[in-house]
Amino acid sequence: MGQYLKKQGLLGSQKMTIATWERELCYYIKDFRNQIPKEIPKDTDGKPMTIYPLSPYQASCIIRLAYVLTHLRPYLNGQKYTYLIQSIVKNREIQRKYFSYQVFIYDQNTAA
Repeated sequence: MGQYLKKQGLLGSQKMTIATWERELCYYIKDFRNQIPKEIPKDTDGKPMTIYPLSPYQASCIIRLAYVLTHLRPYLNGQKYTYLIQSIVKNREIQRKYFSYQVFIYDQNTAA
């Protein structure tokens, strides 16, 4: 995921950045939370992994966030963006129009 974002010139090419977005931003997207595997994979020590594979839908949400954050960055002047983006992502109308699973399916079916 990080390599793809870097190749596209978008923010989020670091694994920890993606993990932070998932934990602090995507958590508020209802459909995103529902896609999390019922059983989080465990590492070799049997501890729950903090980073695990995302579903294609979840990956599309991260890519949309990366696109938005990349384009907002010049206007933030170094300010913390988490609270601002949380307030945007929490908006149910924005979720419905841009981050819902139905929009993801629609985009998949209409992609050329």
